Amino acid sequence: MSGGGGPTTPRRAAWRFTALHVLLLAAVLVPLAVHFHGHAIDDFFITYRYADNLVHGEGFRFNPGEEVFGTTAPGHGLLLAALAALTGAPVPSVGTALTLAGMLWIVALLIRASYPERRWEGVLAAWLVGTSTPLWVFAGGEVFTVTPLLMTAGHLAARRPATAGVLAGLAVWARPDAGLGVAALGLLLLVRDRRLPHRFGWPAAAVIATGLAAARAWFGTFLPQTLEAKRVQSRWQPGLWHSGEEFWPQFLEAMSGLFYGPALIPLLLFGAVGAALALRHAGDALRTLVLWAATTLLAYPLLGVAMYPWYGVPLLFALLTGYAYAAGAAGRAVARFLSATPGDTPSGTERPTGGRRGFQAATVIGLAAALVVAWPVTLLTLGRAAGRLGGEHRTERQVLYTEAGRWLDAHAAPDARVAAIEVGILAFHSRRHVHDVLGLVSPKSLSAIAEGGLVRAFRVGDPDYFLYYTPQASFLDVITGSPGFAEEWEVAHRVAPGEPHEVILYRRKGSGPPGAP
Repeated sequence: MSGGGGPTTPRRAAWRFTALHVLLLAAVLVPLAVHFHGHAIDDFFITYRYADNLVHGEGFRFNPGEEVFGTTAPGHGLLLAALAALTGAPVPSVGTALTLAGMLWIVALLIRASYPERRWEGVLAAWLVGTSTPLWVFAGGEVFTVTPLLMTAGHLAARRPATAGVLAGLAVWARPDAGLGVAALGLLLLVRDRRLPHRFGWPAAAVIATGLAAARAWFGTFLPQTLEAKRVQSRWQPGLWHSGEEFWPQFLEAMSGLFYGPALIPLLLFGAVGAALALRHAGDALRTLVLWAATTLLAYPLLGVAMYPWYGVPLLFALLTGYAYAAGAAGRAVARFLSATPGDTPSGTERPTGGRRGFQAATVIGLAAALVVAWPVTLLTLGRAAGRLGGEHRTERQVLYTEAGRWLDAHAAPDARVAAIEVGILAFHSRRHVHDVLGLVSPKSLSAIAEGGLVRAFRVGDPDYFLYYTPQASFLDVITGSPGFAEEWEVAHRVAPGEPHEVILYRRKGSGPPGAP
């Protein structure tokens, strides 16, 4: 009986255990969210721009007046816009809040899906995932909306398949490749129940079809053009944008260089083994996560798209969780060894020594052994990532692009057109028409790249301003060194002049307003 006078059901006990540990973890995750508040990588600001324009009456568009499907996260963008409109908070702040909420829900489901037999593995997985700086680097991204939706669909699929189907369909709205996770969950239900999961499948299909129809009606196409843009990138510059069989090796190289270092190898080995254990012992929420990661592992090389690190976030979720399960298996093996001695029976069976207390003590020692195995991955991750975030490349770029955008907002004509190869932060803060030379949100650039390379893709946008970031000199000098550029363009503004890295804003001569600096 519970202290309140009523029986504590297993489900209620599971959620009490989950809530306690999520509250403990929240004490760490909230400061992490504060640290990353408002920051997001450039591509995520593309979706922010769509959401911000919708909030300010310009429609769900990147550039007002252009119906271009240039975000891979339309459902996430609509959710950002709705919450920003309801709360009055800036879209980047809403993005960070969604990341925090999504991460808390993910870790709750990791614990709940592991309860009761593997609850301590679930707790360890929650800490490894929740405190993983490589995941927080991608704060603001749609994966923190997609993953809770898919995992919740897995959690509910057995008891409430129709609700699970709706949530799974909404995950596809948030990001189309979540369809791989929906298919994986459907296959899981098919294999387990040995019949077609109609009550799950039809609601999911209806929600997905509604999203496709809405995209077609608004943008004139069913799928984002970013898919084709990233395939063009990989064909045009395969040495820079890796795809196909080089997709995942490049992802792992990026993760090793940026964050994990020598901890990457044990993470991969033990994470894969532990993910297999999770498929066997965990609940459907965690099984859905692991299967989604496995399907993306196979699908992305086949799609031929360029590698961007955030595509691997589902894989990191699964590996970190699997690492916790592998560590738990090691701890349980130690506990069994310490709590059992050869029996006197002819079969040589083992029996506990010291009764229940002895086994509990051995279990504690086993869990300590598991932590010794698992924690170095987190320590190395946090140590390397903290150094990376302490003022190097990524944060610097965000700051410089933000300052450049704000300068344009203050000094460029309202109808000025700005060209850049990274357009999200610049467009969000400049509130100007931005031409994407690489074609993610500017369809003209895709055919232009195929015909005449980067210079033609730059000129087809007929820009008045051009953003030049010095670390990308080997790439952008093709434009600044092209015939006629020196005669047609002048330096309008420098951000962080004299620093190791700076942004130079070029202006077409005669295009600025009278008296412009």
